[in-house]
This record gives sequence, C-alpha cells and structure tokens, in this order.
Amino acid sequence: MNKKYDIIIIGAGVLGTFHAYHALKIGKSVLQLEKDNFPVSSTVRNFGQVVPSGMEDRWFEYGRKATRLYQEINTEFDISVRNNGSLYVASDEDEIQLLHELKAHYDGLDYPSEMLCARELLQRYPAFNKEYAKTG
Repeated sequence: MNKKYDIIIIGAGVLGTFHAYHALKIGKSVLQLEKDNFPVSSTVRNFGQVVPSGMEDRWFEYGRKATRLYQEINTEFDISVRNNGSLYVASDEDEIQLLHELKAHYDGLDYPSEMLCARELLQRYPAFNKEYAKTG
C-alpha cells in the first residue's frame, strides 16, 4: 500500500483528535495513529474537561471556543459531552464578595452563571459542610 496523506497525526487524545477534525473539515486527508486502543495519557489525566470559567482574557475565549467545538463534534459523534458547569463555593465574606464580582464579570461576557444561596447550595450538594458553604 502506497497511500499518501496531507497530514499524519500521532496521538488520538483530545489534541490529536481536534487537529484531525479541523484538517478533515478543510478537506485534508488524514492518518491518525494511536499506540493504545483508546486515549490514556493527557486527555485522561485532565478528565477531558473544558472549563472556560477557570481562565482569563484570551484563554477564556479559547475555552469558550473549545466548548463549542466539543458540542459540535458531539452532534456528529457521541463523545459523551456533559455540560455540568463549574461550582465555586464561598466560605467567608471575602469569598462571597469575590463570587458576586465574578458573576457580574461573566454576565458582562454573556457567559451564563447563577448564584446559589447557602440553602440552594446545600440542597443541590448535601455533602457540603453547612458551616463551610455560605454561597456558590
């Protein structure tokens, strides 16, 4: 066999797969190689998470773009994307103020978020220590 490819990608984790996906979208022929039967390295160590809210400035926008990309791929192939969100928990007044500032910041970026009072937080996540979890 003497087949030629436009691009050869080593690794079938999230980075290799994203590169392959984008190359295919622009019409390139792709050979993707993986040493294992399924990804077991960085993708697994990072739990396949895309968490834009943990990033700043341009990295936040990259995270949003990656989230959209995951959702786009998931419509074509079931890669089990789950939109679970992130939870930040405040345990004192300074942290409560920070969460309110963070909420206002995300509202300004049109990034959905919600504040939970202590009662709502403990209803959703009863394992939290009620003395610790003031808001989220």
